[in-house]
Amino acid sequence: MLINKNEFRKQQLAKLRDFSQSYQKLQEDQFLQEKLIATSDFKNSVSIGITISIMDEIDTKLIINTAWQFNKQVFIPRCLPGRRMEFTQITDYNRLTKNKFGILENWQSQSTINNEPDIIIVPGLAFKSDGYRLGFGGGYYDRFLAEHDLMSISMVGSLRLIEQSCWSINDYDIPVKKLITIE
Repeated sequence: MLINKNEFRKQQLAKLRDFSQSYQKLQEDQFLQEKLIATSDFKNSVSIGITISIMDEIDTKLIINTAWQFNKQVFIPRCLPGRRMEFTQITDYNRLTKNKFGILENWQSQSTINNEPDIIIVPGLAFKSDGYRLGFGGGYYDRFLAEHDLMSISMVGSLRLIEQSCWSINDYDIPVKKLITIE
């Protein structure tokens, strides 16, 4: 049975919020980050696109810090008009500003823009095993991935992998190419 995306999004957010303070979430986040860092995609990359995680998202700080440790270029998204985004380079966590969604962005005028990083780590609330994801509802990543054929990877914790199809897939939905799961 299919559920309206907005209704399922609300249900999923409530589940993730309850889970976010648990020890299990901390363990899963650590495991998923380490598993992603161990992939050849990460090891062979020179540049990565990734969000600085907030609230209920899977933590990304270990990935970012490891990337810097290995002299990889790190690019974070910033929202543009028309529900578009671009990726700007960061070299530390200073001088970032929060957007209306509470996401840290880099708006320094001299920032390098790279919309073709070697890999892009895509956040989401829920994922099907075929890579289709339920995002936060803005369509930013679907628009971006439709325009850029990149190696897209998502980290999927236990509450984010949805075995039974419960939301509809639209023509504009773009699947993630690789899922990193806790299995």
